[in-house]
Amino acid sequence: DGMVKYVVVPGRLNLQQFQEGSGTQEAVSIKCDELIDQIHKAQPGLKHFYSAFEFTWMATGKQLLTGLYVGLGIAASFALLVLTFATQNIIVAFLAITSIGGIIVTLLGFGQQVLGWELGIVESVAAIIVVGFSVDYTIHLGHMYNHAGVDGLDDRTARFEYAIKKMGGTVMGGAITTGGSGAFMMFATMVFFSKMAFMITTTIILSLFWSLFFFMPVLYLAGPQGKTGNIKHMIGMKTK
Repeated sequence: DGMVKYVVVPGRLNLQQFQEGSGTQEAVSIKCDELIDQIHKAQPGLKHFYSAFEFTWMATGKQLLTGLYVGLGIAASFALLVLTFATQNIIVAFLAITSIGGIIVTLLGFGQQVLGWELGIVESVAAIIVVGFSVDYTIHLGHMYNHAGVDGLDDRTARFEYAIKKMGGTVMGGAITTGGSGAFMMFATMVFFSKMAFMITTTIILSLFWSLFFFMPVLYLAGPQGKTGNIKHMIGMKTK
């Protein structure tokens, strides 16, 4: 009836979709709230609100970040159980979970401190996924180290050589195939896939480094010998 009832004023934010963490999004959202309050004070008779696609994901990003921390805790606990079951040695299992923790901390630290990434939606999803890649090489090498005892090798030097000979080539082959497949996604135009590719490829490189240049050297220098740390021996079960 000749009355203006609704007006849209478009604006542009400098937030990059899926490249900003929930902390940055929340800070920008607070600034927008302050702007709306100023406009409302100048025009108290009107209703004002703002909307942006990025803010619709802000709450989701916060929950995913919480899920990341909880998920890492659960994954680490289950990984320790799996490592203990697979290696049958509590010492090897704890050394392996230390190596896995180093992989994850190095990956997330590199992304934040070097590349300037915030823990957002993409990072939270990808970090949970790459935990599985972090376990592979250490669990295979640790299992072979312990299995060497079944074949009559009791001292750590012999077990180290046995594990490297039996599983070293397999670990390298797995790293090449998995890392290579993830590297192809780096050419993707979508931010999610390019970030996922970087995290997968970097995780494989770090997993290879930590398993071969931390986990195995520690086993060589201070790994369990004989029945030391063997679960069955500790609970009184007969072992070969």
